[in-house]
Amino acid sequence: MLAPLYQGRHTMAYKTINPYINELVATCAALRTDELEHAVTHTQATYTP
Repeated sequence: MLAPLYQGRHTMAYKTINPYINELVATCAALRTDELEHAVTHTQATYTP
């Protein structure tokens, strides 16, 4: 679970930049906290033996 500070009030967009040539490699859409929680929970369930 994420820290209470982020309970559904914030979004965060991500981008990956190649540090050697300072070129944008990829961008990802912003996720709401509940979307991120769902993704993390699903991932944990998938990779937990």
